[in-house]
Amino acid sequence: MARVDANSVAKRRAKAIAQRSVKMWEIGDGMSALDAILPTPVAETAFAVIDATAPQAITPGDERSIDQARADALVDLICLPPDMAPRISYQIQVISPDPDLDADPTRRLPTAAQARYVKARDQHCVNPGCRATRTEHDHTIAHTTGGPTLTKNLTLRCPKHHRIKHLPGWKATQDPDGTITLTTPSGRTYRTRPPDEEGIDPPTERVRSPLRLGPASADRPPF
Repeated sequence: MARVDANSVAKRRAKAIAQRSVKMWEIGDGMSALDAILPTPVAETAFAVIDATAPQAITPGDERSIDQARADALVDLICLPPDMAPRISYQIQVISPDPDLDADPTRRLPTAAQARYVKARDQHCVNPGCRATRTEHDHTIAHTTGGPTLTKNLTLRCPKHHRIKHLPGWKATQDPDGTITLTTPSGRTYRTRPPDEEGIDPPTERVRSPLRLGPASADRPPF
């Protein structure tokens, strides 16, 4: 398995981010194509909003296809003129800078403020190599063993990796900033960090075992 140069990965990602753009060209018959090149997490979020908005605008008797409804939703979201009756409603989520304030660390489920904070911080499953956005809130230290329901102990994991993490032989620790250190049953240890403000994921770091010589390196996880 080829090792990944962490600096090279970061430089390539930064270069790719710098090339983000929106372009338009005519395709005939009074139609044009709009093309946006965006960081994957941003593109996925934008499409998710469009995809969630479109069905809400389809009423009984509406003969539009879902693709047509998505196109209309995109226009509504970007351009909605002031004299046009809105076909959608908007919600603004406020991310608290201190979501653990007034939270009860002994309760099993996170509060709404904690859930929004963890979602904004992690963006996807924190398991090394996984970018699934269909996730569940997970206590890094299990709630059943005394792990507090605080953002420093909460992460996002997809259902598969949520189950795997709690199997015998797996161990995880979490830093207050959301950095996760995961040790597999075979003794390999990996460290992942939350995406930066541009949505770029730092490369997974293979943590050097105390019994092995040589520097730690960025490596592709075995799962």
